[in-house]
Amino acid sequence: MKSYTASFLTDGYLKYIGWTLHDKQREVRLQCVKALQGLYCHRDTAAHMELFTSRFKTRMVSMVLDKEPDVAVEVVKLLTLMLDQCQAQPVPCRGLAPSPPLPSTRAVGTQLQPPRKAEHFLPAKP
Repeated sequence: MKSYTASFLTDGYLKYIGWTLHDKQREVRLQCVKALQGLYCHRDTAAHMELFTSRFKTRMVSMVLDKEPDVAVEVVKLLTLMLDQCQAQPVPCRGLAPSPPLPSTRAVGTQLQPPRKAEHFLPAKP
């Protein structure tokens, strides 16, 4: 996919990767997220992913709360790559942290650079 970006990094092919984000099997979702990490870690391939990102961003953000902790941790890493490579807008964090904390919550803490203050995540006061 990296060698022939013009052919494979199109909506016609990427939609199948996006659909596997909804798969019932943990391993399928995990491998899908890892494959996306491989695409988003390079600026040249990430540049071709705008349509895919806009179409599946909501699903990827919701997967932070995946029932499988290892999938959730990898999704946090993926979203961090997306923010770094695509200069995407920060995703709202209110309501994303489950209680009690999951391993994904710890992963979020390790990925935030620099530490952010709580007021960045709260809505503006009228």
